[in-house]
Amino acid sequence: MKKLSQWIFPALTVMLVAFIFWNSFQDADASNAASDNFRFLFGGDMFWIRKSAHFAEYFLLGVLLALDVRKKEIRRLIGWLIVAALLVALTDETIQYYAVGRSSEVWDVWIDTVGAGLGVAAAAWIICKKRK
Repeated sequence: MKKLSQWIFPALTVMLVAFIFWNSFQDADASNAASDNFRFLFGGDMFWIRKSAHFAEYFLLGVLLALDVRKKEIRRLIGWLIVAALLVALTDETIQYYAVGRSSEVWDVWIDTVGAGLGVAAAAWIICKKRK
């Protein structure tokens, strides 16, 4: 029987990517309504609410991707994990391009990739520290 961690992190990663893509398929009205739920953040500034959501989703994605890697392989695979997150971000923005009333922004791909990179780095640091 596989250990819980051998299937839980891949399953959580797939669910998070599905959640990200599902949000991208939402039309502008649905997306605005979802963002409205967080209006209390940043004084209601929708720009910062949306950018923070991008960063947070991809930070979590980076953490989950890194937690799915064996301890001895983490340093070798950091770059590939970030590339995987970049591909998710590019797909995410491509989906948004075709959603009604939505747009695709290069700026969001950068925010997503930085968030994922920091998530991967944070998880890798914890994994390497725990190993010692």
